[in-house]
Amino acid sequence: MTILSGAGGDVDAVAAHPERCAAAGPGHPTACSGAGDEVRVRARGGAVTSGCALHAAALLRSLPHAHVEPGSGSGAVLRTYRLAQSFHCPRSFEFLRTAPWR
Repeated sequence: MTILSGAGGDVDAVAAHPERCAAAGPGHPTACSGAGDEVRVRARGGAVTSGCALHAAALLRSLPHAHVEPGSGSGAVLRTYRLAQSFHCPRSFEFLRTAPWR
């Protein structure tokens, strides 16, 4: 896993959860809420990232014109969408400013 952080706190927090989904990033150093392929987030440009409902929701909320698609989790699309709508910050992941899929 590559850690894209210059601050020791972020590195330590991410290192505590080494097995995280592809939608998780160093700006959101929490453990996954389920399987790492529960849903897929498709960006406007067509890039697709699989993730757990929690991290996929943060990614969905952060990317304009993105949408969520089913993965391995039954009912996870609606759960992810509702979770994304509950976030009050329009940019849930700060690291997205330089993410390669933007």
